Amino acid sequence: MGKMKEKFIDLQNEQRNMPDDTDWNYQPQPLETNERGLNLYEVNGYRIWAENYTRAVELCKIIDSF
Repeated sequence: MGKMKEKFIDLQNEQRNMPDDTDWNYQPQPLETNERGLNLYEVNGYRIWAENYTRAVELCKIIDSF
């Protein structure tokens, strides 16, 4: 193997031991909020009114199942 390829593999192996910096609690800002307190989110191309983003994703799964 070439030295550059070995260096690249070593670098990848070093990075695998780094902590995961994914924000699993990410909640995007709603596009709109109505007078009833529902928020408008766009999920997979659907515009969904829901209490929060997590609920909008759940509703999107139901819509996609039809």
